[in-house]
Amino acid sequence: LAWVLSRLHQVIWAVPEPELVKSENELDVLSILPNGWQPDEPVQPRPYLLVPSTRVTFLARQYRFVIELDLSPSTGIVDDSTGEIIFDEVFHALSRCLVGLLRPFRIPGSDIIYQPEIFVTIQAYSSIIGLQSHQVK
Repeated sequence: LAWVLSRLHQVIWAVPEPELVKSENELDVLSILPNGWQPDEPVQPRPYLLVPSTRVTFLARQYRFVIELDLSPSTGIVDDSTGEIIFDEVFHALSRCLVGLLRPFRIPGSDIIYQPEIFVTIQAYSSIIGLQSHQVK
């Protein structure tokens, strides 16, 4: 947000693909999509005026995620609509989430396929397990 606000109503450029490989910036502008852009339209590498409706895609080298799982006793019941134990559904959802995070993706407005470095912390909450030594006060 700070980056956008500091450059609002100024001309910006996307970083060319060859320079991205050498870049050590925490964030780089990967693509700029003008207002009204459609996925079948090619995006020309040129300067764009950054306005509130401009879509800017940033590239970060690393992403950090914290996922908290609710493993309270209430997850031990059967979901009437699926016939699955909710506890099992939590882990199926976690699995789908992790697979999605690790999947390479194409950056909108470019031909770049990207797979950043991902750091994940998973916390599990259960009301029946209490570890006094790890309580935050």
